Amino acid sequence: MRVLYSTNHTLFEKQDTYSLRGICMLLIIMHHVYHYLANDYGVVWENSLFSYCINSAGYWSTGCFFLLSGYGLNLSLKSKELNLLYVKTHLQKLILPYLYAYAINIVLTGNLSMFSQGWFFKTILAIYVISFIIYHFIKNQKLRLTIVSSIIIAYIIYANAYLGLMHYYTNSVICFPIGILCSMSFPTEQKKYYPFILLCFGFVLFVGLEKIGFSYADYILAILFSFICIYITSILNVTCCLLDYIGKNSIVFYVLQIALLEPMLKIESPWIYGIGVFVVIYTLAYIYTRWRN
Repeated sequence: MRVLYSTNHTLFEKQDTYSLRGICMLLIIMHHVYHYLANDYGVVWENSLFSYCINSAGYWSTGCFFLLSGYGLNLSLKSKELNLLYVKTHLQKLILPYLYAYAINIVLTGNLSMFSQGWFFKTILAIYVISFIIYHFIKNQKLRLTIVSSIIIAYIIYANAYLGLMHYYTNSVICFPIGILCSMSFPTEQKKYYPFILLCFGFVLFVGLEKIGFSYADYILAILFSFICIYITSILNVTCCLLDYIGKNSIVFYVLQIALLEPMLKIESPWIYGIGVFVVIYTLAYIYTRWRN
């Protein structure tokens, strides 16, 4: 397997990130489809383990994306120069898929309603722009991390107080500076199993604490879930062409599900809707990636 970036500090491999992103993106889409099935079709699995897992996995997977983004961005900027071409390339990878999905949504709905959606896309875009500015003017790694962390904590406090967003989502943003910290603190070494066992134990513990109303459990669960997924995909050497493809184009799949979930509610059958969402998203993502390549 190839190392994520040319560096002496790496927590996981590049191939692992593709598979992991693919798994997380599928979980996020399943999470959203589950809510539409429940709210618009009345398909509900009340008080079931499946309901809890699919509901929570969407939140935790969002945190995993933030962790991978912070980790990858910091390592990338260790080996590459932050110039106009670098910024343009990275922003294009976010903005072009969004414009593609936006155009599809306008055709399907005849309005601009999609602009008010896509919380994750807007947040990660803002974080990238802010990070580029900070990394341009600040050269000290620890000071960069401190400033980014402070801004994100301030955003979480503001979002929870004034934006009316679900705290499960906004709290997951804390994983971005955790990802930066991981890229600074983990030397290359043979992976061991005891951290994985401790992570699983901690995860089960905080699931229990969340159930009894512990205020900060969702922060910690998002972080623990991310590390557990990293260990599983790296230890088991998970490779799958479909997961790799979805992972490499995860932002395309994300913006497409925003564009399609509501317009496809015209389908009467909940089961056709659920399956159809995945088929249509994959088809349109394939068209986009073929066009871009």
